[in-house]
Amino acid sequence: MVEDRDFARSRVQFVAQWSVTHLLILANVLVYIWKMLSTPKGSRKSTINFALSVEGLKHGQVWQLFTAQFLHAPVNDGGAFHLLGNMFVIYLVGRGVEAALGKMRFLALYLLSGALGGLLQMAGGLFGQISLDWRWRGLRREPAA
Repeated sequence: MVEDRDFARSRVQFVAQWSVTHLLILANVLVYIWKMLSTPKGSRKSTINFALSVEGLKHGQVWQLFTAQFLHAPVNDGGAFHLLGNMFVIYLVGRGVEAALGKMRFLALYLLSGALGGLLQMAGGLFGQISLDWRWRGLRREPAA
C-alpha cells in the first residue's frame, strides 16, 4: 500500500518563521505607504501625533519615542531612497544581530536605540539653540568704553 511508504506518512506542516528583522522592514514599509496615502501633498497633519517633538513629550505623548522610528520623509523629499537605504541596512545588519541576540532582545535593542537616538537628536538641537542664543547675545553686547 501507498500509506506505508515514507513519503506518504510524513505530514510536513508549513509554519511561517518571520524574523523580527523582516517584521521591522514590513512595519516601516507599511507605515510609509499609510503616510503617503493619508497625507495630502505638502501636509504633515497625519504624522503630527507620531513624529518626535518636544511639545509632544511635554504633553505626555511618550509613544512618539517609538512611533517616530517608523516615519520617513515624503517621496518628493527623497523619502523613498531614505526608506530603501534604511531597510537595506536593517536587512544586512539586523539578521546577524537578531541571530546573535535572539528575537526579543533584538527588538528591544532596536526600539530602545531608536528612542535614545531621538532623545539625543532633540538634545543636540536644544544645545545648538542655546549656544546660538548665547552667541547672538554676545554679538549684540555694547563694547566696553
